[in-house]
Amino acid sequence: MSTRDLREKYGSNGGTPAVINRAIRAECPGGNEALDALRSFHEILRSDRLESNPTAKAMAEAARNRLVEIANAMEAEIRRRYGMPPETRKP
Repeated sequence: MSTRDLREKYGSNGGTPAVINRAIRAECPGGNEALDALRSFHEILRSDRLESNPTAKAMAEAARNRLVEIANAMEAEIRRRYGMPPETRKP
């Protein structure tokens, strides 16, 4: 399988990350829930609701970081399945 197969199966709208996210939601057990939770944590951390509670903010950041790890592992699996090169993330 290839990137072309991935785009044919999940649509060519959006960039590669968007197509990979659609594949994660469809093919990875818990993928839909993980990506939804990750989006929710991003929204919470972008708001100012946690500024007055540093402990809650730290807990939310830790949970978000764990969800990022899970989503990255799911992305790596999709890339492996479709013969795509590994993502090289800049620090």
